[in-house]
Amino acid sequence: MITSGIINELVADLIKVEAEIENPLNTSSNPFFHSKYAPLNEILAMVRPLLAKHNITVTQNVGGSEGKVSVSTILMHKSGQYIESEPLTLELAEKTNPQKAGSAITYLRRYSLTAILGVFSEDDDDGNVAAHGSMKPKAEKPKPTMDKEMLTAPPQEKKPFVRRPA
Repeated sequence: MITSGIINELVADLIKVEAEIENPLNTSSNPFFHSKYAPLNEILAMVRPLLAKHNITVTQNVGGSEGKVSVSTILMHKSGQYIESEPLTLELAEKTNPQKAGSAITYLRRYSLTAILGVFSEDDDDGNVAAHGSMKPKAEKPKPTMDKEMLTAPPQEKKPFVRRPA
């Protein structure tokens, strides 16, 4: 996190924003993960008036190189104080596809903005995507069941373990 030094006025107004801000509604669907999320335009429509009311504006810088895109978010106060997030970066799977780059930038802007403001908009996947690459939970091992045969079968004789020389 980069700051302009002392940020007491910015922090005082951010506390006021935090008291009024709500988590955005998940109104869009991700067909790949079958999850819902709040689109960037709705997040911006919700936070911009609150930030402006408390003398704060937001800007997002986009960068990229060697098949990667990055976004950093800056909250600037009328006093000149500011907080800038570290760049959030994604590697592009298709480095020459501008539509996919634009989609990645929108994704990064949404996450960078909600992170710096402390709001949460995604369905909670309990870390499954990050840990396992999928929204699907790990398959549980089937639990053994006892049937009538197991209950009535005579116990089997156990043979002692014998270590054989190598």
